[in-house]
Amino acid sequence: MTTSTSNTAKLEPPPGTDLIGRHTKEVAGHLRCFDRVIVHGTLVDVAPPGALLVSMNHAGLRPRDLARFAEPIGREVRDHIIGLARRHEVEVEMVTRKSFRQEDRIAAILQERGTQPGLVHVFAVKETATVFDTRHARADGYAQVITRRGCCLHYYLYWIHERLGLIHVRVPTWLPLRLQVYFNGHNWLARQMDQAGIKFPNGYHWCLTQVEYAQDLVFKDPARLDRLFEEVARQALLVIKVEEVARFLGKRVPLNHDTPLNSHFGRRHAGLRLKHRLGPASVKLYNKPGGILRLEMTTYDVSFFRHYRQVVHQNGTKEDALATMKKTIYSLRDLTELMQAGVNRYSQWLASLVEHSAGRREVARLGRPEHDQRGRSYRGFNPFLEEDTQALETVLRGEYALGGLTARRLHSVFTDWSRGRVGRLLKRLRLHGLLRKIARTHTYSLAQRVLAAILHLKEYVFVQHLAATTAVP
Repeated sequence: MTTSTSNTAKLEPPPGTDLIGRHTKEVAGHLRCFDRVIVHGTLVDVAPPGALLVSMNHAGLRPRDLARFAEPIGREVRDHIIGLARRHEVEVEMVTRKSFRQEDRIAAILQERGTQPGLVHVFAVKETATVFDTRHARADGYAQVITRRGCCLHYYLYWIHERLGLIHVRVPTWLPLRLQVYFNGHNWLARQMDQAGIKFPNGYHWCLTQVEYAQDLVFKDPARLDRLFEEVARQALLVIKVEEVARFLGKRVPLNHDTPLNSHFGRRHAGLRLKHRLGPASVKLYNKPGGILRLEMTTYDVSFFRHYRQVVHQNGTKEDALATMKKTIYSLRDLTELMQAGVNRYSQWLASLVEHSAGRREVARLGRPEHDQRGRSYRGFNPFLEEDTQALETVLRGEYALGGLTARRLHSVFTDWSRGRVGRLLKRLRLHGLLRKIARTHTYSLAQRVLAAILHLKEYVFVQHLAATTAVP
């Protein structure tokens, strides 16, 4: 998601320094957007235990009567959701399997239903959550309200919104009734909610819980992306440092203690993923189906980032200073700029890695047979055959570096070869891209350095290793 403000131009990396600039001819297009935004809503009247006790006191109940206070609220929530589903003629599906994927079920429903706005489906799932409970401290009935991890029934309401597309709302049925709203956006969340006229229930305080910002690069050839991703991801996994990940995230590594960096490369539900996690934030690289390369920055604690904003001190004075980012949804605009800049820095670093896929293609081409314009086949080169090794070593001689290689000079080396055999060798070298002919001459120059690397690998790695393993002690 890009913005129309003047600051956007400052966030763009210099041309040619990131993945887009390096692979311009191979990329069909790119897009920046929020991939995932999770907003939590807290009911201020009952969320803190102190506020809950005040509400219970107004109802004439004591802390030990928590169940009497909470159960009618839970029933009212369930009845309202069931009534809502009946009005929209939508089924409430109970989920009992851990391996059940709600996304797959919704995708199947949307294929039959279409994407018209409205309620799509409702799931009922028993999940863990932070719930209120009572702890009895004395035998006279005194009880204390506490928060703990427990289980309660949750409803997942999937909607198609006119502006936001597919969203879902997670509604628990036990206090403190912490709502979760999930968006996968392509525009500003706050602006979309304002323009779309979304009205949240009164009394809720909304905060950002998890935010993902992504940049997608669409490659013209998906097979080319597969080779590029495997090469870049494996290199990044080996050479990445904690200081570099911190720089992507706009942070500094503390010098007074060790900062762990967790890296993981594996297969996800929809392709391969490389992830580097530092604290509550991470940078990721995905290989999505259809030739899509995704760079992503994720955080589940917005206060991990710092930016310049107005700070109100306890004495009432105000000043603009560098401070932690607030978790309110109004921080999305500043968070967008920080994450966009981080994704750009990650893209520039990935573009600086050396890609070896071209070398692999040349090595593979060296061993395959090639055909000329008449369709005649010329076999490849095998550096483990004495005849091919002698031919390749001759081509690499230093005296041919300046003056070039000719058939006469090559025949002077292979005195027992016929002129036709020498010509076929030159033809093989040209078809395999190892020699190129100088215009209007009968002279050839060495086109690639892959020969030296292959012969060096044979002599100093394979031969020496085999000699060491077969040596008699």
